Amino acid sequence: MSTTFAIESEALPVNAAALAQGTNSTLVLPVVTLSDAATYIVAASNSFGSVTSSPATLTVAAPLTINSIRVTNGVASLSWNAIPGNSYSLQNNGALEQMNWTDGTLLQATGNTATANDSVLGSTQRFYRVFLLP
Repeated sequence: MSTTFAIESEALPVNAAALAQGTNSTLVLPVVTLSDAATYIVAASNSFGSVTSSPATLTVAAPLTINSIRVTNGVASLSWNAIPGNSYSLQNNGALEQMNWTDGTLLQATGNTATANDSVLGSTQRFYRVFLLP
């Protein structure tokens, strides 16, 4: 995943340390990692003075991964890492070669882990995927 900050000035420091590519009007972070999470600001100056922008915070979350699947009494319970307050969609499919996935649970995470249940009665196999909703 990449992130782009576009500005109309010529300097972009991060946490008071100037970035090497910060003299361009656009800062592109082609591969965002946890170390890029920071509060970014723009400081521009010329012979008439200087100005500092409001901060823009870049939050980087761990990749969306299903951490566990447990089946008990015909119910699959799935857990994945989550961002509190964000909404997720759990989808399932009976065979990977099928293109149509079935929408299952829609939920809003209340903590760093989200959990959803899905009835698997009558299924010999089921595949799952989770999406972060906008």
